Amino acid sequence: MKTYIFDVDGVLALPNQPIEPHFMRMFEHWMLKKDVYICTNNTYQNIMPRLGRRIIDNCQAVFTSGGNSIWRENKEHVVSNWRPSYELISYLESLLKMSDFKTRSGPNIEYRTGLINFSLVGKTATEDEIKRYQQWDKISKEKKTFTESIKKTFPYLSVCFGSDTSIDIGETCNDKAQIYQYFRLKTNVTSVFHSTYGSNRGMQESIKDLTEHYMSINKKAVYNTFMSNSPKDTQNYLRL
Repeated sequence: MKTYIFDVDGVLALPNQPIEPHFMRMFEHWMLKKDVYICTNNTYQNIMPRLGRRIIDNCQAVFTSGGNSIWRENKEHVVSNWRPSYELISYLESLLKMSDFKTRSGPNIEYRTGLINFSLVGKTATEDEIKRYQQWDKISKEKKTFTESIKKTFPYLSVCFGSDTSIDIGETCNDKAQIYQYFRLKTNVTSVFHSTYGSNRGMQESIKDLTEHYMSINKKAVYNTFMSNSPKDTQNYLRL
């Protein structure tokens, strides 16, 4: 059996936007009678209205918060109850004060099941504010610098790029890599197609590390990771 795993932001929909209606209808039809899963660092409450009930219900399982929360038949199974320390939150707040990009829209730290999302612009940033940060970060490399700084200060945590404007932080081994523990019980998996967002080199290196980890867990399956820069890439790859 071939297993399909899809990220949400940058793969099925634009960040914090609903899936495009035509793509949604085509994807709903394509996924019927297939072994399909969603894996995202976002929350179930965020992706449900964006993808729609039909897509969610036709998934075998939905892994949210980096796999720390598993949803089946609209019921949640919590994998991790990790909460950030006071020292970590204080450190993130100090990074915000250091930042030369002074636009702040809404809260910068979102608490999710088993992880936090550290947004350098803010969770309610407009599309224009997000684009301005993206352009600014291409030159400043602030997000990469902050990510490396967090990793160095808190080496026992998993730290990776979330979106083009955010960083995801959680327990080591409780990131997206953990979802493949779920598939160890599925003895009929022969190949895995994993479509995830990979718009920058740092993200691509993280994906490479995850793929190698997946292969070490189940050496019998064939793995194919597709890095999408937009939902259109996914649509073209699936020929929808």
